Amino acid sequence: MDKREQKSNLARLLATENITVEHNNVQTAQFDIVNRILTLPVWKEMSNDLYDMLCGHEVGHALYTPDWSKEKDSIVKKVPHSYLNVLEDIRIDRKIKQKYPGLKSSYFKGQGELRDRGFFGTKDRPLNTFKFIDRINIYSKNGSVEPVPFSDEEKILLDRALKTETFDDVVNLAIDIAGYAKEEKTPEWENQSDDFQEGDFDDDMEEQESSGGNNDNQEQDEEDTSTPESGENESGEEETKQEEKTSSGSEGGYSPDSLENDIGSETDKKFNDKLKQFNDKEARHFVYTNLPEPNLDYAVVDHKIILDKLNSNYKKYTDFNKYAFSEFNKFKKETMPIVNYMVKEFEMKKSADEYKRATISKTGVINVNKLHAYKYVDDIFKKMTVIPGSKNHGVVIILDHSGSMGNSMYGTMVQLFNLTMFCKQVGIPFEVYSFTDIHRKSVVNDEHISRWSTDYDILDPNNASFKFKAKDKWFENCLLLNWVSSKQSLKQYNNAMLNLYKIALEYRNYNLRFTSNVDDIPPHAPTPHWARLGGTPLNSAIVITAEVVKRFQSNYNIQKMNTIFLTDGASHDSSEYVKYDQDGKLIKDYSNNDSSVKIRDNKIKYEIKGGDYRSNKTTNLLKWFRVKTNSQLIGFYLYSGRTMSYWDKASLFGKDWYNEYDKQRKLALKSKVMISKKAGYEKLFITRNTNLVIEDEELNINENMTVSQMKRNFGKTQKSKLASRVMLNKFIELVA
Repeated sequence: MDKREQKSNLARLLATENITVEHNNVQTAQFDIVNRILTLPVWKEMSNDLYDMLCGHEVGHALYTPDWSKEKDSIVKKVPHSYLNVLEDIRIDRKIKQKYPGLKSSYFKGQGELRDRGFFGTKDRPLNTFKFIDRINIYSKNGSVEPVPFSDEEKILLDRALKTETFDDVVNLAIDIAGYAKEEKTPEWENQSDDFQEGDFDDDMEEQESSGGNNDNQEQDEEDTSTPESGENESGEEETKQEEKTSSGSEGGYSPDSLENDIGSETDKKFNDKLKQFNDKEARHFVYTNLPEPNLDYAVVDHKIILDKLNSNYKKYTDFNKYAFSEFNKFKKETMPIVNYMVKEFEMKKSADEYKRATISKTGVINVNKLHAYKYVDDIFKKMTVIPGSKNHGVVIILDHSGSMGNSMYGTMVQLFNLTMFCKQVGIPFEVYSFTDIHRKSVVNDEHISRWSTDYDILDPNNASFKFKAKDKWFENCLLLNWVSSKQSLKQYNNAMLNLYKIALEYRNYNLRFTSNVDDIPPHAPTPHWARLGGTPLNSAIVITAEVVKRFQSNYNIQKMNTIFLTDGASHDSSEYVKYDQDGKLIKDYSNNDSSVKIRDNKIKYEIKGGDYRSNKTTNLLKWFRVKTNSQLIGFYLYSGRTMSYWDKASLFGKDWYNEYDKQRKLALKSKVMISKKAGYEKLFITRNTNLVIEDEELNINENMTVSQMKRNFGKTQKSKLASRVMLNKFIELVA
């Protein structure tokens, strides 16, 4: 966790609410009171104490400064804005230190740093030459080490400044001090060259807000008020630049600008001007975006629609249907005994685990057979064994429907069938989806719309996978096709499985069509255009699936949610986000660097980091998914060829990928599966796509074998059958 993230968490803890904290290349710190967004500049090398002081100061505004934007225009006609900055900072700093006494030390040290660097312009200048408001500001920050002169009349107003309780108190006091300032006479002081040089300060600094975020703390106990200054008001609006003194003819004959020019706080302005010089101008500018709301009515295609469309497509291919039906029945005949065996193993393992967790408890009922021993033993009550009930599991499976899955499709489908057959047997609710970049009209209306078509308004909430708003991160179009569901009747389930098997057969038999022996080519039926493999909008699928899983959990009252993603490649992605153009129309815009785009889920107050690579974004989205859904997130990653690419190794096994991959490769020599915990999943199982194909060996037994040989061959065959069912095996391990 870097320093920015640490201080963001500190700010949230101090605020006792999950405020939004942004670090960006801005001139001064800002706190948006209405939207609860704290924006902090990126400063060059800031000490930990100063950082904590500024965070505490900004949180003080979050907790105690009200939204006064509606009254602002009328107030600043009566009093300079800098007066409100100075006096409000005193109030909120006193209150935040009272609430968190541990901050007093950070304030004291942080303000000392600023004083030593000449932030208030008091070096080599007599303090009696400063205006009253400036002496109040200096006293609140440096009074314990730098005596400040006040007249008896001023001491009365100073005492009020140190004891203000409400923002109204601040406004009323500011008006009174402004009235005094108009009559105030201070010794003339000829401005000299600024004693602050850029070279004088090259360390320690990074955050502060609208009121200045800095305070040179004088540990003057609870009455001590310190506060950083800022050129912006509490709602984050930057103060207008000083202009020529003019008379508006309004209250008092002063305009806001003329008031500021005439009697405004010199030290408040000086502080803000100097603070801006320490902003890291080379710091990366982040684009903070929001997570868009998935449009499930568009993005999810129900299993009833899928079933109807596939039945309509295949009904005219009689020969192919006979062939597919025969192959499917053969597959089920071979698979069902193994699935039934694994169901029994699962139930036994679950029962054994439950028994281990069983507890013995007294019933409160006297055991009459022990009454004779009541003088010698205390335990004369009947006991019962309490076995905790198993949690209600649920499974959502998301299948990659991209073009690169072609060689893996048959093996993936049969693994999928094994898993759904198992869930059906043990009564675990499940849903099977595939994600694709096709358009909904292609499925529902049989329209042949190109995946890359621009003939539709993708920002139209009625015609897109997301309900985009301004400041949303852009995610590409994505559909979840609901192929199989536990909600289906047994007849519908078998029909859906058969239809999927037909698609899998087409991919398995594809190469056979180009053989020279025509007699070996099985019957053929074209896959519907919308069911063909396409792109890889994995990141979009993750965001949509989170809402699907939340709905699934609610519908079935799931206690232990299991979500499985099965894919063979990286996601499409971009650094695009949504904004308004000059005409108020939603458009897409680009960030120069995807790692500069941060995504916020405002519902759970979670920030999703960008990444320099597409895999980084996916990893961070998966981490968010686990927090969002409280789901056990499992991944299956398929690779083709003899080994993985260097890019895959680095993206899936983390920074120390070379050593980690080598270790996992050795462990996988027998299991044929590598495991990574670095890719965002709780566990990511990595295997070669050829390992998914289930080829059940025939039991080799003859009359010449001994009993031990028969037993050994049976065990070997059974072990091979179980091991080849990779997905089901790993799933059972996780849920038993």
